[in-house]
Amino acid sequence: MLQNLLGHFDAEVQAIPVQQYRNGSVNEYHTTFYIGWATGQTVPTNFLSDVSRTNARVVWLRSNLEQMNLLDGFSTRSRWGFVPWGSRFFDAGPTPAGSVPSFFSTVYYKNLSFQKRATIYEGEIAADPEVFITEVTDRTRARVHAVIGNPATGATAPYVLQSDNFWFVADLPFNYIHARDRYLVFADLLHDMLGVDHAESHQAMIRLEDIDAKVDPDNFKPVVDYLHARGIPFSMATIPHYKDPYGSQNNGVPTDIPLAEATTLRLALDYALARGGEIVQHGLSHQSDTYRNGFTGTGGSGLDYEFWDVMRNAPMAGDSVAWALNRVNTGLRQFLDLGYQPVAWETPHYHGAPSVLQAVEQVYQTAYQRHTYYTSVTPNLTPGLGADFELWQFFPYVIERDLYGLRVLPENLGNLQYYQFGVEEELTAQDVVRNAEYARVVRDGFASFFIHPFLIGEITGGRGMRDLQEIVTGLEALGYTWTSPSRLDNR
Repeated sequence: MLQNLLGHFDAEVQAIPVQQYRNGSVNEYHTTFYIGWATGQTVPTNFLSDVSRTNARVVWLRSNLEQMNLLDGFSTRSRWGFVPWGSRFFDAGPTPAGSVPSFFSTVYYKNLSFQKRATIYEGEIAADPEVFITEVTDRTRARVHAVIGNPATGATAPYVLQSDNFWFVADLPFNYIHARDRYLVFADLLHDMLGVDHAESHQAMIRLEDIDAKVDPDNFKPVVDYLHARGIPFSMATIPHYKDPYGSQNNGVPTDIPLAEATTLRLALDYALARGGEIVQHGLSHQSDTYRNGFTGTGGSGLDYEFWDVMRNAPMAGDSVAWALNRVNTGLRQFLDLGYQPVAWETPHYHGAPSVLQAVEQVYQTAYQRHTYYTSVTPNLTPGLGADFELWQFFPYVIERDLYGLRVLPENLGNLQYYQFGVEEELTAQDVVRNAEYARVVRDGFASFFIHPFLIGEITGGRGMRDLQEIVTGLEALGYTWTSPSRLDNR
């Protein structure tokens, strides 16, 4: 996840276990990051010694910093002007059943408070409460860029600390991230840590989602007309080949409509392309042929998964780069054969095995999405010892080169979601605009979201259009300017 963020700066990254550190290496790189993921891990003395002497940039995240003071003749107090005290977790004491104990959960930065997420999930606490406490002893040498606090006790500590070219971050800002998370604080300060500043710039993007052969012009055209009237460019996540093998969306009649036979879809695309729209390829069929690969069991386009077996929580049977590449190219050819040129890729439901991005990178320079990343090229997510981790990551800005070499455009605000359609948590227009307010703390942060055009129709009683208008005016009031994938590619 750190490597992906460093891709915003088009950085070349070498990642190694700290036990493999070679003497003097900190002086061979622009910046060295130490990720203290394993609290209590013995950090190699040669690494500690080099960090104590170097004038190169070093960024230390969370744990094990106290080991620096085990070096003979060295103290963080005298060198950097602060002292490390150690980790804190949940507060001790009785906690009401079904609630999360208090902890250092709030980060203060640029006049906003960012929250570390903590929830109860299936009876278990889902949170990472650990924070490493430091104390500044010389404010002329140690600068605090952000503060973390415990709302229950009132205690505070430095969250991001800098002394010359040494930086310290008090936790791991990648765990349980969300739209108003301290992850954004880290993403912004990463410019300063690297000494690579970017000009203040805040751009917004909107994407119309799941456009396929069943697109309803009565819902689709009003959205296009509204955006066009306001001079807002937009993109359309388009599914080229519509499939509903069990007729779940078509009164029991199996349906298969490639783009060449999708007259309504082509008319909709032509209408939108003439009014500032552009196409993003959204898979081949956004489903898994005859395999019912979705929680609703429909098997239909736009609902099921295409590149991940969500029923087994594993890669698809037969998954490979060649398999994924064939689906990417088959969908692309359907566009190209009819004169349409997609400008970017989006993985259906943002979910696919590593093979997907490895394949997409061979066809597209740009993806416009969030995505899943894994701690293995062939992920095994079966619970138990040795299971791999699935990592969800959104980006607040353009990533010039992610883990797989893709240029990734951000979608960071989410999408309108209503209880009416069975979601566990609503996301309203007010929520989206509030998310954008937090995204502005990143000096070149985006406000990027998507909407399903069916929400504009009578099914929501006009709420969808009202919310879209509120988001548009809200983002403009925050100072965002509108752009689109092709305009970013031609920056």
